[in-house]
Amino acid sequence: EADRAATFAPVKNPDSMTADTPATARAAMVKLHTAWLRQAGTEVAPGVNVEISPLFALNKSDLGDKTLPASMSQPTFLT
Repeated sequence: EADRAATFAPVKNPDSMTADTPATARAAMVKLHTAWLRQAGTEVAPGVNVEISPLFALNKSDLGDKTLPASMSQPTFLT
């Protein structure tokens, strides 16, 4: 069974609400992708937003085949 926090982030409310908003879904995705990168050995600076295109990697095991930077200190979108 999959980890719900890693697979589900609903968007059903506007950003003016506190839960289930585009902003909370985006934050969950950034948290997930940051964890993937750290597990792959990339140092991600605190507060840096990183996103991974599904064309680049669909899951953390896909990152094993990629050349990744040693560290990230700027917002990054991997494609």
